[in-house]
Amino acid sequence: MRKNKELTYLELNVFCEQMSMILKSGISVYEGILILRDENVSDFERDVFTKILEELDLGIGFPDALASTKVFPEYMITMVNIGDMSGRLDDVLQQLSHFYTREEKIKQAIKHAVFYPATMVAIMVLVIGVLMIKVIPIFSSVFVQLGSELAGFSKTVMDMGILLTRYSGSILGVIVLFSLVMLWLFKSKSGAKYGAKLKASFFLTRKLSEQIATARFAGGMSLMLASGLDTDKSIEMAEMLIDNDGMCKKVTRCRTYMAEGVSFADAIAQSEIFRGIYGRMLAVGIKTGATDEVMNNISQRYEEEIDSRLSSIVGIIEPSLVAFLSIVVGMVLLSVMLPLMGIMSTI
Repeated sequence: MRKNKELTYLELNVFCEQMSMILKSGISVYEGILILRDENVSDFERDVFTKILEELDLGIGFPDALASTKVFPEYMITMVNIGDMSGRLDDVLQQLSHFYTREEKIKQAIKHAVFYPATMVAIMVLVIGVLMIKVIPIFSSVFVQLGSELAGFSKTVMDMGILLTRYSGSILGVIVLFSLVMLWLFKSKSGAKYGAKLKASFFLTRKLSEQIATARFAGGMSLMLASGLDTDKSIEMAEMLIDNDGMCKKVTRCRTYMAEGVSFADAIAQSEIFRGIYGRMLAVGIKTGATDEVMNNISQRYEEEIDSRLSSIVGIIEPSLVAFLSIVVGMVLLSVMLPLMGIMSTI
C-alpha cells in the first residue's frame, strides 16, 4: 500500500460516486466495499478496501474505518461522519463526488497552464545551452585557427560560451536542485502549503489564487448546506478547504460578524468574500431557500473565470517565450556567423 499518500481527487470522486450509487440501491456499506474490492481494481485500491473491511468486521464505524487507511482526507472523513450520523450518507457521498469533480477540474486547469510554459522554458534552456556549450566553442577554435579575434558583442557571446562550458557541471547541479525544489512544491504537503503562500503573494498569481480559494469556499459551502448543516458549521468546515491567507482572514471576519448578530448574507458582503453580482445572487438564494444551489452556481462561475484567466495567461506567455527564444538563438548565431562571413570574404 502506498505509505502516507492520500487518494487523488479523481480517485476520491470515483469512490464517492460508486458508494453513493450502492447505498441508494439499498446495499449496506459493508457489502458495497466488498463489491468494490472484488471489482477489477489496482493492488493499492484492493489493499485499501481490505483494510476498511477489516475495521468494519471489528465493529468500527464507516468514518473511522476510512480514517484507519490514512489515504482519505480529513475533510472527507468529517463529512462522511456527518452523513452517517444524520442518516444522509448517500446524499453526502454524492455531494462529495461533485465537490471532488470540481477540485479535479481546477487542478487539471492549473496543471495544463503550468505545463506548457514550463516545457517551453526547458526547451529554451536546452537549445541555448547546447549552442553556448557545444557550438560556440567550436566557432571560437575556428576563429583562433584563422588568426582572427572577435570584438564587441560577438566576443561577449564567445566568452559566455567558454564560461558556461567551464562551469557546466555546476550549472547542471543547479538545474537538478531546481527540479527537486519543484517536485517538493508539487508533490509534498509542506511544499504545497509553501507554494500556496507564494501564489497568494506573487503579483502575477495573486488574483488567480484568490479566485481559486473563493471557488473552493463556495463549493464547500454548497456541499455542507446540501448535507443539512447550518450556516455556522458550514462556514467553519469550508474554511478547512482554503489555503489562501487572505481568504482565510475574510472567512474569519465573516464568522465574527455573524457572532455579533449580523445576517449571513450581510456578513458575506461586509467581509468581501463575494462581491458584486455574486453577493446579490447569494442574497436572493437565501430569501428563496436555495442557498446551496446558489453557492454551487457561484462556484461554477468562479471556475469559468479561473479557466478564462489561465487561458489568458498561457496566451500571453506562449508567444512571448517563442519570440524570446527566436531572438536569443538568432542573436547567438548572428554573433558568430557574421564575423565568420566577414573573414571568409577576405580570403
